[in-house]
Amino acid sequence: MAAVLLEKIIAEAKSLGYTVIRLHASAMGKPLYSRYGFIESEGFMHLSE
Repeated sequence: MAAVLLEKIIAEAKSLGYTVIRLHASAMGKPLYSRYGFIESEGFMHLSE
């Protein structure tokens, strides 16, 4: 369920022209975000094209 929601959020952000997504991730959520290409940096996780 979380993966489906994350895919929709990423797709919507891209359709709106966003090139970077930044978020705070819990320890439990970090593996999911990492699988989608998010990288941990300065206390955030971010995904960029």
